[in-house]
Amino acid sequence: MTQVYDTLMDDLATLAVAAVQDPETAVQAYWLALLARQALSTTPLTLGTLQQRAQEDTEFPLPLWAQPLAPHALERLWRHGVWLETPPDLVASSQTAVSWQIAYEPYVAEIHDQACRIWQAACYLYGPWPIEFTAVPEEVRRGVVLFETGLYFACHEYFETLWGRTEDAASDFYQGIIQIAVAMRHLESHNVRGAVILLRYGMGRLQRYPSVYKGLPLAAWLERLEMLLEHLEALPSPTAYQFDPMHIPHLLHLER
Repeated sequence: MTQVYDTLMDDLATLAVAAVQDPETAVQAYWLALLARQALSTTPLTLGTLQQRAQEDTEFPLPLWAQPLAPHALERLWRHGVWLETPPDLVASSQTAVSWQIAYEPYVAEIHDQACRIWQAACYLYGPWPIEFTAVPEEVRRGVVLFETGLYFACHEYFETLWGRTEDAASDFYQGIIQIAVAMRHLESHNVRGAVILLRYGMGRLQRYPSVYKGLPLAAWLERLEMLLEHLEALPSPTAYQFDPMHIPHLLHLER
């Protein structure tokens, strides 16, 4: 991949980590996804037309919690986001044109995929909670939704912020999830050997904790991860592995 692509993925991971900590930033991901969906539109896009399409889009509607945040979130995305062209005068109105930076135009499909995942994670957090969340502390919940929506690099980045500031009994717990998230990222990149190594390390750390810890069913998750590990180790060749997100064991059984 190109340096532009790598920078883009880093910026999207940064957006994901911020989105699970701030609902208005999360709504920026909604606008980013909607803008990517409109990429093939022949009608010039403005801030006004984008807001109108959000109101009319029944397949990708804004939930109630997000509606009051939406106008300012869109302006923030246009004014401060790294993906869009911003005129030097920084004057925003309903007629202000919205366009991608030229370097990112080839990657609109990837932007759409990642922004939709971020938005899905945000809707878990800020919408009605799934019953599985009731016993999970808020700071852990944020990282869990990143894992559950396939944002493995962002999950790793988020839990590193917790691991880096804790010296209590949860330190190995956070590091274990970090290593498993990195293992899943390796699988996405078809690096089976790296995934196996990180899975072993991460599972070893989590095995030190009770079967349910911080509201998460660790023992059940470890059983499913063990099955994945056995499958990877039994492959006749690392090149025989084909990544399928459905094979990644859930931390919680949230609808993906």
